[in-house]
Amino acid sequence: MKNFKQFLCFKEFVAEFIGTFILVVIAKSSSLNLTALQADGAVSTLLGSLAAGLGVMTGIIVTGGASGGHINPAVSVAMTACKKLPISKLPAYLLGQYLGAGVGAALVLFLYSGQHGLALASYPGLVVDPLPLVVDQLTATFLLVLGIAAVVEQNLQPGGLLVGLIVVGIGLALGPNAGAAMNPAVDFMPRLLSALWSSSVPFYKGDNFFWLVPLIVPHFGGLLAVFTYKFGIVGLRQKIEEKGKVEENGKVEEEEML
Repeated sequence: MKNFKQFLCFKEFVAEFIGTFILVVIAKSSSLNLTALQADGAVSTLLGSLAAGLGVMTGIIVTGGASGGHINPAVSVAMTACKKLPISKLPAYLLGQYLGAGVGAALVLFLYSGQHGLALASYPGLVVDPLPLVVDQLTATFLLVLGIAAVVEQNLQPGGLLVGLIVVGIGLALGPNAGAAMNPAVDFMPRLLSALWSSSVPFYKGDNFFWLVPLIVPHFGGLLAVFTYKFGIVGLRQKIEEKGKVEENGKVEEEEML
């Protein structure tokens, strides 16, 4: 049993499970409420984005010390790619995130008796053409992970609040377009659970399998973000700092010679 826990990275698994569970309960409950209340489009976007940001913030606050509070497969894959997370721990993170999202979605469906289950997932909104939808999901996750990379690398505080505000901003900007999912687990598992809960709820709402876009594309957005930050921000900054040190040392040597 001990070896199994070590293989599973039990601490990280439990933390990611709980963090993603918290995110789903807060964000998806809000979605169901706004749908049931037939909120105005602008009001729904504002409140939905705030709920998503607060859900992310709460999840990070609770689990940050145990696992870093990824609560998003796209973040974990990106952190693994840039060697911030050992690849041996990635399965535990992903499993915890997907299972946590699934249990959270099941609880939300139970609390609301399965009503308005379609609101648990994202769908095409202002745009329905495939290419813009793919670029939309890519852009949303790129901005999210880019912001997370900056918060982590610069040790900006309070980290949970800052990441939550990033989520709010992206949701306000891109949410009406296609839901700004940004999180494969938080989109796919509630979508799957809502389909299983009632046969009257279609899995993809006649959208030509749009569900594959928020399931797959965010991983590429995250990868693009971490390498953009690594080489475009950190790399260039280090080169300038090194150049400045060389010039400073050169001046010191000239003064000593004089």
